[in-house]
Order: sequence, then structure tokens, then C-alpha cells
Amino acid sequence: VAAAEDGARAAVRRRSVAVLGFKNLAGESEKGWLATALSEMLTTELAAGGQVRVISGANVSRVRQSLSLPYADNLKIEELQRLHSFLGADLVVIGSYLPYGGQIRLDLRVLELPGGDSVASVAEVGTEPELFDLVSRTGLRLRRALGWTGPSPEDVRAARALRPASPEAARLYVEGLARLRTFDFRSALGLLEKAAAADPGSPVIRSALSQAWTGLGYDGRGAEEAEMAFRLAGSLPKEERLAIEARLHEARKQWDQASEIYGSLWTFYPDNIEHGLRLANAQIVGGRTRDAIKTIEVLRTLPPPDGKDPRIDLAEAMNAKRMSNFELQIRASKAAETKGRNVNESLVVAQALSLQGDALLLTGTLAPARDAFLQARDLFLKAGDSTQAALMLTRVGVTLHEESSLEEAKRKFEEALDIVAPTGSIAGRALQIGNLGIIWRDQGDLRRSQEMLEQARELYVEAGDRVLETRTLTLLGPVLLSRGETVEGGRLIERALVMARQSGTRLDEARALDSLALVRQRQGEYAEARRLHEQAWAIARELKDVNRGATMEAGSAEALVYLGNLPLARKRFSEALATKREVGDKVGAAAILGSLARLSYRAGDLAAAKRYSQDHLATAREVGARLQEAEALRDLGLWSFASDDLFSARQRLEEALERSTPLGADLNAVSCRLILASITLAEQRDPAGVERVAREVAAWYGARGIVGHQARALLVAAQALLQQGRIPAAGEMAARARTLAVQNEDREIQILVTATAATIEVAADRWKEALGQVQWAIDESKRSGLVTANLSARLSLGSVQLRMQDRAALQTLQSVHQESASRGFAYFARQARMALEVVEKAGVR
Repeated sequence: VAAAEDGARAAVRRRSVAVLGFKNLAGESEKGWLATALSEMLTTELAAGGQVRVISGANVSRVRQSLSLPYADNLKIEELQRLHSFLGADLVVIGSYLPYGGQIRLDLRVLELPGGDSVASVAEVGTEPELFDLVSRTGLRLRRALGWTGPSPEDVRAARALRPASPEAARLYVEGLARLRTFDFRSALGLLEKAAAADPGSPVIRSALSQAWTGLGYDGRGAEEAEMAFRLAGSLPKEERLAIEARLHEARKQWDQASEIYGSLWTFYPDNIEHGLRLANAQIVGGRTRDAIKTIEVLRTLPPPDGKDPRIDLAEAMNAKRMSNFELQIRASKAAETKGRNVNESLVVAQALSLQGDALLLTGTLAPARDAFLQARDLFLKAGDSTQAALMLTRVGVTLHEESSLEEAKRKFEEALDIVAPTGSIAGRALQIGNLGIIWRDQGDLRRSQEMLEQARELYVEAGDRVLETRTLTLLGPVLLSRGETVEGGRLIERALVMARQSGTRLDEARALDSLALVRQRQGEYAEARRLHEQAWAIARELKDVNRGATMEAGSAEALVYLGNLPLARKRFSEALATKREVGDKVGAAAILGSLARLSYRAGDLAAAKRYSQDHLATAREVGARLQEAEALRDLGLWSFASDDLFSARQRLEEALERSTPLGADLNAVSCRLILASITLAEQRDPAGVERVAREVAAWYGARGIVGHQARALLVAAQALLQQGRIPAAGEMAARARTLAVQNEDREIQILVTATAATIEVAADRWKEALGQVQWAIDESKRSGLVTANLSARLSLGSVQLRMQDRAALQTLQSVHQESASRGFAYFARQARMALEVVEKAGVR
């Protein structure tokens, strides 16, 4: 690379020539392919020997599209000046051809830029079967007319190796190239496959076929064809052979090797800016951002017009994006946009607007980002690049999703899918299907979300795109977790983490770490969950991804709640909620409101819990997040239970259950079933039925490794057994619950299970064990600030003392009654009052 930079600085600029293509004077569409064929063949002929720099057909095509230049045998002076600015060409070859009576007449002129003076003209006649000879004769005559020396025999052999074997293979090849250059990859693939069948040994056909497969998103097939092209390229001219080798490394995503080859190309041909730009691109994609900075600096020192090429600014913007330097990304992309608009290069402007939109999106400036993407979409559509146009619509959808406009975002993703489907792009289809999976997830339909994400993953696997497969796994795993599938969800997430680290995609690594933290939470490993959330959060901060950082901060707060550190948890939830509101992420804000409601309940602030849950419910309904709506209803049902409003509690929980089931939200549905069973038990109805439901729920949790909630379910079953008078069985069930609670790091579950189990111990006349257990629960809940658990533990202590006829029972129960009533925990207050009535009747003083 250093040698390439030195070579570029010291470059002696060769004269450059561009073959612009030729007008079909007959106007017969079936002979239209000759326009591209004659241009490509003449470009090859003139490039032989390397005396001049011949601008590639791909670059000429790009400029023709941007400037909307027709095939013509004459050009206006302003068009010639733009060509000089665009291509850096000193000479252009224009002209026409006339097919007639089995022959072809070719008339060419060479114009000097930027003035347009004619410096040479040639006319030749030949037949279509002798097309190669016709072009060879024309090329030799042009060389003589321009005063260039003829190619050596070795150069002639190397140039011929670039030709397809027959005119028919050539026709199929150039028609395929034309489709490639207009982004019609599906049609290009069909033509190029026929060309490869007609000439299996052509490296240039194989290389073009590789590009068609890659354009359709089949990276694996693209790499296979690139490898075949490389194997066949031994007899090609040095520049073309090295270019095919570099494309092989690109297809394999071997960016260091691609950088090395492009560096060599730039060393050997330092006046060809294309090699420098491709070197910068390989360095950027490969993560060698510092090397890319140096390459871009050298590109800017090239003599005009190359040093002012807007694609250098695009490269700087892409490198800034890789470094998460959004300020530089916007500045460089605006420079590219300005230069592109000045010379009407619409594709450069579209790419610049796309990069501006990306930076604005990632910094939370959503409305300007959306405007940039829509402008870029229109330009890509005008250029015929429907794949990129669909991608711009996707990004518009992302901005709407970030604002929690879920239905509008869904419509954009569906519109993008409609655009991309006819192109045959597997990657484009996978992207839109995956995005729709995200929308279904946020709307709460986990079953449909899982189906869509699994489809997207299968398409990425088929395409060989491991990076986007990884990203899809980071989305699919948490959906499975929300459905209660902890084992399978965890397996997918762990695989995603390995793949993200292998590919070096830091954002996907952060997502996978954050999702893995959720797995650990389900498994009751909250200290490890906190560590993983914070690791993910650190990466998000490093990448300056504010919104996802807030999600990960909230995840760490959730783990802190379970670990009993409520003050720090509240602080982090509040910070994350403020960020979500600032960036307009209502779906994310709603989830944090639900978390704050549950934290407030644990802290004994039932009024705040109700307020947060009402806000959670209202926000979920506003954005159409149906699962969050069901979760808010579940929480409100639990708060009504705590308020001793059993009718409202049952009503809300049944509604939550009814909403959760069709969404595939099994985890929420099972939670609702267990709370409903507890309400039935509180009403002292059907203890046998409660026992059955609690056992089923416990088995469901157990099969998924969710040990904390399994312990809760077993505890309800133990209470149901106690209500049936089956004390030994209740004791055994409570012991099982305690064993699981100890394995779980959720302080509240440990406290509640231990305290409630103590009431069963005392029923079996194990007084000492019961007192020790309940006292630990009281001390631990007080230390952790878990007020609700503390009230429950003290109520259990009062029950134990009452069974022991301990005089302290009166004081304990009066204290619980008074505090429960003042905090709005009417159910605890009623339980304490009922126990006090027993105290009074028993005469315990």
C-alpha cells in the first residue's frame, strides 16, 4: 500500500481515452447489442500494450447514465466538457454503425477534450461473423491515425484472451454486461449463464457472472464464479488478471488480500484512479480505517480532474461511517453531493444523500434523515437501480420505526419488498422480510415475527451472507425468549455472538451480548446478566448509538432490580426513558415505563406502579404494541390484586391472557395463568384446581430453564396443597420451591419463597426452622429496599407467631396492617386484619 501511495504521488499521467459507444443507424433493436459489443472490443484493442489509459466500459456506462447521454455520432461542447470533468479523459471515440445486407459499416471519430477538436477518423466494413477481425482492423487504423505504436505479438495474444470465443458468446456476454450496468441482475444472470455455456473457458464471462450472482445477494455463488474466473485468467493482460484476482478476494470477503492486490494495481498503474478508489473501499470494508485515511489523502493529491473526483469524498464519508465519526460523514457526503450536483452526476448525489441520511439517522435526527433517503430513492429509481431505491425506502421505514410509527414503517417495508421482489435479489427480499419481522415483534405478534425472521435467516443462509444472518439471529433469539423458548433462543443468540465476533461487526456483537443477558435473566443469573448488559452498553456508547445504548442501559437496570439494587436501577431507568423520549422511540419508552412500574411495586410504591402502568398501557395502545398492551394489563391486574380489588384484577388478567394467546406470547400468557390461580386461592376457591394449574405452569417453566418463576409456581401449588389440608405434600412442594429459589439470584423470589415456605413449616410444627427462615426474609428485604416483599415476609412472621401463640404476633400484625393500608396494599392489610381478629379471639396478648 505504501508503494502504491508513493507511485500515485510520482505518477506520470498517460493520455487517457474513452470509447463512448456508437449509434445504430439502422435502428433495428435486434442489432442494438452491437453498440455495447463494438465499444467493449475496441476498448480492449486500444488498451493492448498500455501506451494509453483506456477508461473501462463500466465507468463510461456509469457516466452515460448519470449525464443521460444518448448513443450519438456527435456531442455538444458542454457534454464534452462534462465528460472531461467526469472521466478525466483526453480523447473520446464516438461514431456510428450500420448493419446492412449481412455486413456492418463502422464510422469512428476521435475528439480531443475538452475542446472537441477532431483528431482522427476511421471507417471500416466487415461481417458479423468476422466481428473480431473488424474491430481489430479498426483498432490498428486508429492507432496509426493517432500516432501510437502497434501492440506487440504478446500484447495481441493477451488482448485476444479477453474476447469471448465466438460472436454468439460475445453477443450474450455484452447483453449481460448491459443488464449488469443497468442493475438488472436477474436478466444479466440468465444471459451470462448462456454466455458461459457457449464459452466455458472465458474468464471475463465468469467474472461478470460472479458480479450478477453477488448483485442478487448470492455471495457464495458469486465467490465460486470469481474463483473460476481467476483460474482461467492466466493468459490475460497483467492489469485485467490482477483485477480479477482482487475481485475474487472481495467475493470471499478477504479484504486484506483484496487491499494488497489493489495496492499492487495502483503501484503498477498509478494514473488509474479506479485502482486507488477500490483500494480505499477494500480498506474501509475490511476495517482498516487508518490505512483508508492515508489512501484518501493520496487520492486528493492526484492531478485534476482525478484529485477532485466526488467519489473520493464518498470514500471519506464511508470511512467516517465505519469509524462512527458522524460529523465527518455528513461533511464529506455533503462535499460529494455538491460536486455531484455541479456536474449532474446523479448516482454520486444519490450515494451522498444516502450517507448523509445514515449519519442523521444514527444521531437521532430523523426528519432530515428521512428527507435525504427519499431524495436518494428518487435518484436511484431514475438511474434504474431499483435495489438501491428499495434500500432507501427501507431506511425511510427505519426512521418511522425509530419514531414508533409502526404501521407507516410496515407500509414502507412492504413497498420496498414490492420493488425488490421482481429483481430476484435474495438479499433485498431477506432484508424487507426481516424488517417486517421486527415490526410484527414490536406490534406484539411474536408468532408472525418468528415466521418472518426465520424466513429472512433462511434467505441469508442461502445467499451466504453471514453478517446479515448474524443480525437476524440477534433479532430472532429474543423473540423466542419472549415466547418462553429459553433454550432454543439462547442457542441462537450464543451462535450470533460467535459469528459477530468472527466478522468484527461491533453493533451486532452488542446486540448479541444484550440478548444473551436476557437469556441469563431467564435462567436467574442476574449478576452475569448485568455484566453482559453493561458490556453491550459500553459498545453502544463507543459507537455513539444513543437509542440502542438506552435499551442496553435499561437492560442493566432490569438486572439491578432483581439483584436488589433499586436506587441505581431507578437512576438508569430514568436516564434511558429520557433518551427514548428524546429520540422519539415510543415503543422503547413504553417498555421502560413497564419496568419502572414493576420496580415501584417492589419498592412498595403502589400508587406510582399504577401510574407507570397506566402510562405504559396508553403508550402501547398509541403505537399499536399489542404485547406490551397485554403486559401492562397483566401488571395492572397484579396491582389490583394487591389493592384487594379481586374482581378488577381478574378482569384485567383475563383480558391480558386473551390478548397474549393469539400473539404467541406464551411467556406472558403463562404468567397471567399463575396470577389468576393465586387470585382463586385468595378467594379460597377450588384449591385442587389451583394446584393443577400451578403444577402445569411449574412444569412449563422448568422445561425452559426459567427456575425463578418455576419456584413461584411451585409455591402456589404448595399453598393450594396447604389449603386442602395436605400438609406433608405442601411441605415437600415448598422445599422444592426453596431449592430452586436458592439457585436463582432474584432477591425478591428468594425472599417470598422463603417467607411463605415458613408458614408451611410452622403448619408442620417445625417452629424453629420457620422462625429462622422468615427472619432472614425480613432482614434481606429490608436491606435490599424490597418493601412489598418485606410486608409479605412480616405478614408471614405474624402468621408464624400466631401459630406459636407468641405475644409478639399482635405487634407484628398491627404494624403490617398499618403500613399496608397507608401504602395502598389493601390485600395485605385485609390479611393482617383477619389475623388480628384471630389473635383477639385466641386471647393472645
